[in-house]
Amino acid sequence: MAQRGAPARDDTSTGPQPSGTGYLDRQQPATRGSLGVDVATAVDIHLRGTTVQKIRLAAEGPLSLKKHVHAILLGRSSLGQSGVFLVPGVIDSDCRGPIYALLYTLTPPVFISAGTRIAQFIPIPAETLNSSGEDRKGGFGSTGPIACLTTQLGDRPMMRVKLQCNQVSITVTALLDSGADVSLVSSDIWPHQWSTTTVNNISGVGGSSSTRKSTMPIVVLVGSENAVTVMLHVAGLPGGLQMLLGRDVLSQLGVRLTNQPFL
Repeated sequence: MAQRGAPARDDTSTGPQPSGTGYLDRQQPATRGSLGVDVATAVDIHLRGTTVQKIRLAAEGPLSLKKHVHAILLGRSSLGQSGVFLVPGVIDSDCRGPIYALLYTLTPPVFISAGTRIAQFIPIPAETLNSSGEDRKGGFGSTGPIACLTTQLGDRPMMRVKLQCNQVSITVTALLDSGADVSLVSSDIWPHQWSTTTVNNISGVGGSSSTRKSTMPIVVLVGSENAVTVMLHVAGLPGGLQMLLGRDVLSQLGVRLTNQPFL
């Protein structure tokens, strides 16, 4: 059987890490609207089955020596389009050494060549320093590099919004992401009174099999004057994230995200 490969992209992260810098100190988002910084695989990837594989990335800790930050590790949309899913994770600010990702596919075999940009780091400001005073090598336990998400862009792009439908309303904290086509609400906080229907999986949600969509229009209220009516998607969001505001809402609000040094 012929192997399928994800389209190769120029690697922006291989080679030795310059002394006195971290990965995020040396890289920039691809565009003004990008929240994350691309990262490539350091090795050829052969997914011959459906089991999860640990893959080394072309990046090492520390993330930054200029700012105290963590980072979310997410798969690029092009990766999901090729039928490969990356398990979202958190890279801690005190992580040292090689950084890894967890990948799997439901439709093997898949081959991805070394140097292909498969993931992105989304920086998060770290509010407190590690009290232990010890740097840690990345792992896959409770303190390892694979966990889940939130983000920042210059000043953290979070917003309090109110969702209304049929006399029921909830107030949530939403992450603004101009790179997402649709808006997502965490299934943990979705009111049971609001009916949903099963839809196809959303690329980038980690291959979730329980993505749903509201059957009724939901009013998204931002501040006292701005309101948008949309059909929202519902999924299990990582890292305690309550909502992700995508382009379907942001474009109607006229919101434009920029990054002037993103850290």
